[in-house]
Amino acid sequence: MTAKSGLPDKELRKRLIAEAKAAKLPYALVIRVLDDSVTRMDGSFEWPRGGGDRGPAVLVMSKVLLDGKEERVRGGHLGEMPLRILKEVVAAGAVPFVTSEAGYAGVGDSVVSPALLFKELQINKSREPSKKMPLAPRPDLGSPTSR
Repeated sequence: MTAKSGLPDKELRKRLIAEAKAAKLPYALVIRVLDDSVTRMDGSFEWPRGGGDRGPAVLVMSKVLLDGKEERVRGGHLGEMPLRILKEVVAAGAVPFVTSEAGYAGVGDSVVSPALLFKELQINKSREPSKKMPLAPRPDLGSPTSR
């Protein structure tokens, strides 16, 4: 996925805060790292450890206050995300990010996408303890928290 008019990171953050203010929200959430998910052949997602409205665990998430300050938040899962949710993308970043995983039936797949700003996403509170990030990144992937 690419964006014709992708925004630099600073502009995307300003847009995030502007969207939160317009919606009269006290903050916005930035999801940086998700647990692995598997894409089904029909284009929907099959979530590990759950299913239905219980999406992948959010491993790294921050609350961005309206003044721009950022606070770490733990313990959430994405809710249902049908493909039509892509119509709710308000803005996209300029820098593509690559992620790879095992994929459907063990066949590897990769996704290349810029950061996406959604008008609204469902995030459910975790019913289990948050998965902790490793102390050191895998040497071949770099640090997921630095993205």
